[in-house]
Amino acid sequence: MSDEIVAAFEKFKVSKAKNHSAMILKINVKALTVEIEDTIADNADVADIAASLPESVPRYIILSYKVQRDDGRLNYPIAFVYYIPPQIKPDLAMLYSSTKHELGVRINVTKTLEVQSPDQLTDEFILSKLK
Repeated sequence: MSDEIVAAFEKFKVSKAKNHSAMILKINVKALTVEIEDTIADNADVADIAASLPESVPRYIILSYKVQRDDGRLNYPIAFVYYIPPQIKPDLAMLYSSTKHELGVRINVTKTLEVQSPDQLTDEFILSKLK
């Protein structure tokens, strides 16, 4: 994983987005590198992200999620979503699984969520894991 990905994450983390934002990452299998597939700087819709996920290829999603606490304060916790569909080839699953740990360490995100289907990636699911 390149230092450029870490730098892009650091910039993403301190952005001044008013709503949800997301960074979607993939592995370039030929080059064996992690690449940014898409960045949604503000107003990231979880349903749209879920709909855009491929059916048979994993993805990493770094999500800054707007949460309003009971006392009215706004927080923007960052979740690391590991999307791993069950019908993928074992070698691809191993590549993504082993890279997940390194990526999590390099970007230092403590909330890791795992989904196996785009249908699982919902606002309710994310909120239940972030609270």
